[in-house]
Amino acid sequence: MTDEATTDGWLYLDFARIGCGPTEIIGRDQRFPLHVTSPLRLDPAVPDMAFVYVHNPSGGVFEADRLIVELRLRRHARVHVSTPSATKIFGAEGGVSASQRMTIDMEEGAYLEYVPDPVIPLKMACYEQYTLVRMATGATAVLSEIVACGRFAAGEVFAYSRLHFRTTVEIDGVPTCKDAFELVPDSMLLGGPGLFAEHRFIATVLVLAPGTLPAALDRSLDDAARSVAGVYGAASILPKGAGVIVRALCPTPSAAREVVDLAWGEARRSLLGHPPPSIRK
Repeated sequence: MTDEATTDGWLYLDFARIGCGPTEIIGRDQRFPLHVTSPLRLDPAVPDMAFVYVHNPSGGVFEADRLIVELRLRRHARVHVSTPSATKIFGAEGGVSASQRMTIDMEEGAYLEYVPDPVIPLKMACYEQYTLVRMATGATAVLSEIVACGRFAAGEVFAYSRLHFRTTVEIDGVPTCKDAFELVPDSMLLGGPGLFAEHRFIATVLVLAPGTLPAALDRSLDDAARSVAGVYGAASILPKGAGVIVRALCPTPSAAREVVDLAWGEARRSLLGHPPPSIRK
């Protein structure tokens, strides 16, 4: 793998809400293959929220790609970030991992929904994803992730080389929690009992609300995760009551999406007082 074959993609977005007006992008810097749409207004119940979609026209993430995403939400900015389709991680024949590093900075009163489509690792894929959330007390966020076992419809089940996902949360500059998992099919019997068994997707929803976590939200999120047929899932309170994490093993992509949508809906109703809008992609 030569340097010319790798991609250093960069995306920086700075969101602000001026007075009672809508949330706008007041600062933007982007480098291929990452770019975003202009803010859309897709929720009549929350008209000030900016909906943005992160695009990667290259078709996916390739060996040795290095992607950097930085999001800044100023006071009272309200933002929904998603992708237009699943993210494919292509094979690393040279053994060099691709990576994405995302940093999210949130001021008091800011609200973020980060709900991308699934990550699909292809045969021999090697990928690392690091997310750092730095937020003030009074900010709130809902972050989700769906990771597939591979292109199982094409017979690629746990055919990737390695996946590593890590999320770190800092509240008012103090490290508060860290969530991580690593999957290496060559050294783990991922399809065996005690691991994935017959399940083919991991769904994770992280709800962060330091200082403002609604009472009993963990129970309603736990009920939501357990309500989907064929899913093994549960919710847990984060350290210092900073939020709730939901994790579920799911048999199908529709089950994984249902877990995320139910958890996102419960969190959104508790935090904003409104359900998610119907979004067409």
